[in-house]
Formats: sequence, structure tokens, C-alpha cells
Amino acid sequence: MTGAPEPSYTLALEEARRGFDQLAGEVSDVRGRSVSLLGMGGLAASFLGGLTLPQRRFGDGLNVGGDRRVRDSGCA
Repeated sequence: MTGAPEPSYTLALEEARRGFDQLAGEVSDVRGRSVSLLGMGGLAASFLGGLTLPQRRFGDGLNVGGDRRVRDSGCA
């Protein structure tokens, strides 16, 4: 049984390989689309999250969303 496979199995093996190659290509395409979709979703989420954060001003003190100011203690 070390010889070549029977002709009927050879055709089935070639078709199976062709089917697996096609399936691998389709999986790769779906993976590429899902990566793009997740990337766009992350970008949109970070943009919308940035809009919801309070405004911060830098000057002589740091305004962190409220009226109180945090002064630089000069410990740096």
C-alpha cells in the first residue's frame, strides 16, 4: 500500500484541497473585514468618548471640570 492512491481517490483529494484553499481565502477576507470594522468602531468610540469628557484648561491652574483649581505645588 505504498503506491499511489486509486484514481477515484485522487480526484476526490484534489477537489478537497481546492475546496480548502477556497475556504482559507474566504476566512482571510472575513478576518480582514472584521479587523477594519473593529478599527473603525474603536475610532468612533474614542471620538465620541472625547466629546463627552469635560473641557480642561491649562494656565496658572488646572481646571478639572469644576470650579476648583489645583495649583502647581512645585514638587516636580
